[in-house]
Formats: sequence, structure tokens, C-alpha cells
Amino acid sequence: MIKSIVAGGKVSEPSTPTKELFTVFGDSWKATSLADFWTRWNPVVHVALRELLEEVKSWLGDRWFVTAPTFLVIFFVVGLLHDIGWLFLDLMLSQTDQQDFTPSLFFAIFFLLNGIIVVAERFIRIRLPIPNFMKTILTFLCLIVLVKLALMIDYWLFW
Repeated sequence: MIKSIVAGGKVSEPSTPTKELFTVFGDSWKATSLADFWTRWNPVVHVALRELLEEVKSWLGDRWFVTAPTFLVIFFVVGLLHDIGWLFLDLMLSQTDQQDFTPSLFFAIFFLLNGIIVVAERFIRIRLPIPNFMKTILTFLCLIVLVKLALMIDYWLFW
């Protein structure tokens, strides 16, 4: 059963559309960790993927060795879907011959790196005693570093 998101981040049965249902990228700039960032980035997708994770845990159990790989697989698959989308746009919009195509897994690598850090945050649970605005700055610096790292790995693999 598909659930919708309503005010306060709570999940309930589908009802009339609310502003929160269509909120994408809502308050992600307030994130104090990468896990918090991905929770806020696209709430609708977050709820759907959370339901998928809960379904997998109901099949296989709620152990860390089930949850951690499931997180990583979800992040990797979402990255592959982004790569496929960009590939489609590139092929549709470019005037170059398809034989000049260079593969890329930038998004898959980027999301996988993010997944590794989110898993570490969720399972290690390190709490830094610093103000939230500094945590927000560190979160976005971490995202910038992960983009650069994903670009370097993608370049190393495919160029």
C-alpha cells in the first residue's frame, strides 16, 4: 500500500494532496548530517524507499548485516537510475554520433559513497558537540568532497 507524507514528516494513508506531498528538496539546506540531508532532500522518495527497507527487514530480519547492505543497494540503484536518466538525456539532446559515447557511473559512485557515510552515521552514531550551523557547513563540505571524489573515480574508470 502506498502511503503519503503529511505535515511533520509523519506517514499516513493517502488523502487530499497537501503542500508537503509535493515538497521536493524541502529544507535540505538545514541538514546537520548526510543522513539528515537525504531524509530532507526528497521526502516522497524517502518515504517510498523507507517502506522498501522495512519490507526487506520484514523478510530477512532487522539485523545490521541486513540493513547496512540494503541501504547500500538502495543508494547504488538510485544512482544507477540517475545515470540512466542522464544517459537518455545525453543521447537525445546531443548531436554527436552514438559511437562517440563514453560510459559514466558518476551518480552510482556518488550515491554509493553517500550510502557508505549514511550507513556509518546510522550505525556508529557519533555525535559531534558542535553547533548545528557548523554541522550544516560540514555536511555541505562533505557533499562537495563526495562529488569531487565521485568525479575522480568515474574519470579513472572510464576515461
